[in-house]
Amino acid sequence: MAKRSRTKHHLHILSIASGGILVAGILFSLILAFLQHPAVMHIDSSLSRAIYELRSPILTTMMLGITSLGDIFLVVGAIFVLGMLLLKRRRTDSLLFFAIMLIGYGSNLLLKDIVERPRPDIAPLLTLSSYSFPSGHAMNAFIFYSFLAYFVYHFTRQKKLGSVIALGCLLLIFLIGFSRVYLGVHYPSDILAGFLAGAIIFLVAFVSVRIVRKKTKN
Repeated sequence: MAKRSRTKHHLHILSIASGGILVAGILFSLILAFLQHPAVMHIDSSLSRAIYELRSPILTTMMLGITSLGDIFLVVGAIFVLGMLLLKRRRTDSLLFFAIMLIGYGSNLLLKDIVERPRPDIAPLLTLSSYSFPSGHAMNAFIFYSFLAYFVYHFTRQKKLGSVIALGCLLLIFLIGFSRVYLGVHYPSDILAGFLAGAIIFLVAFVSVRIVRKKTKN
């Protein structure tokens, strides 16, 4: 009975995660298909200008700090997490984490080169030469901080702590995405697409790990 209950729970989680992959994939495809549609371009421009209206010296300093959590800090954090996994002799987890972060970074560069969407030129506070779609900060932040929340729960098995960390990570992911629009280096659709692409990669990895671990236990 207990084994049947665990199997049912396992399949339930897999179905939810698989549904998430499907939904994220469809939404990402729709954004990509209608990226140059006048309605999407209008929404991007209108939302960006509305966010630019919030600019102030103090908020700009804060946004620069937050956006660094999606590049410099993320790299340092990823190295730290990888080191901790290796110290704990979690070779499978460390290999998975390294591979997924690498896949996220590489696939983002590939998508940028395929789509070739120029950066916003309305009122950028930073000057970048790379393409805009999808946002690398949004995509990689989603992958990294989702894995961080997953590892905290996986290793501690404390639901309350895991929930608090997960909510904190989700807030941080959103703020990093917001900071990229605020700084004028991305359109909102770049950020949304980055979140969706990051979600797909994370969920595919999550499903794969669940399946492999289930087969190993059996």
